Amino acid sequence: MATTHANPQAAPAAVTYPIPLSTMRARLRMLIKDELCRLTNNPKARMWWTAVHYAKGVVLRGRHKLIGWPTAAGIPFANLSDIPGGQPIMQYLLDRWADGTIRFVPANDIDIDLARRNPKAILPGVPPVLPAPRHWGPYGRNDIGKARHRPVTNPKGWPLRRRKDGAISPKLILDSDMEDDEELSSDVEEAAGETE
Repeated sequence: MATTHANPQAAPAAVTYPIPLSTMRARLRMLIKDELCRLTNNPKARMWWTAVHYAKGVVLRGRHKLIGWPTAAGIPFANLSDIPGGQPIMQYLLDRWADGTIRFVPANDIDIDLARRNPKAILPGVPPVLPAPRHWGPYGRNDIGKARHRPVTNPKGWPLRRRKDGAISPKLILDSDMEDDEELSSDVEEAAGETE
């Protein structure tokens, strides 16, 4: 009779790993979207996470608002991918959804009017404070009229075929830059153009 010996290199028993963060986000998104579709009787209803789109898409069109968002816990109301904190925060939000703390309620006339006038005021929570992109200066782009560096298409640094002029007017035209006679002449020209 042959005896079987336990193989010391055999795989250990199945280890249960925690649910990945992306699965938790997807589950919460699905739960919220499904509930919004059910309440609005619209299978194409969609949950929005920015202030303007939430106000237009959920409050104005769907006539519902989300309440119970845990702002006291420091969780901003934003796209679930932009909420910091990882799995503990997502599990916390899932638990609050499951126990009914976070839920949709019908929006009244005051909420709908507020969504029209001030979309940020109707948000269920505080929006996240995101840093401004590094390329934003006081006036936007500063490369008007300049050729961009092209290391692949111009490796030897030869001059470009033609000059790129870009905008002709200055970035800002202030009223103090205009002289009185320029203002009068432009007003007279506009008035003459209207009578013709």
